[in-house]
Amino acid sequence: MHATLQRMNKIKPLLILILGVGMLLVALRGLFTGTLPAGRGGWGGTRELSREQQPLGFWIMFVADAALGVICLRYGAHLL
Repeated sequence: MHATLQRMNKIKPLLILILGVGMLLVALRGLFTGTLPAGRGGWGGTRELSREQQPLGFWIMFVADAALGVICLRYGAHLL
């Protein structure tokens, strides 16, 4: 049981780091393409925010994605 907990303590920071990198990649892709996904995915697809059509929503979502990415990177690095 103790060995399993030690493995989980090594895997958790890596998963958090991967999540942080993914969120930063989503934000960067939105910066270059001008659209960011918003809402949940699934069968209905995701809603996209366009920089030209919804600038306020786009920039709010961009800041949220980038901030979450940085927070996850810092927290994951702290746990390592």
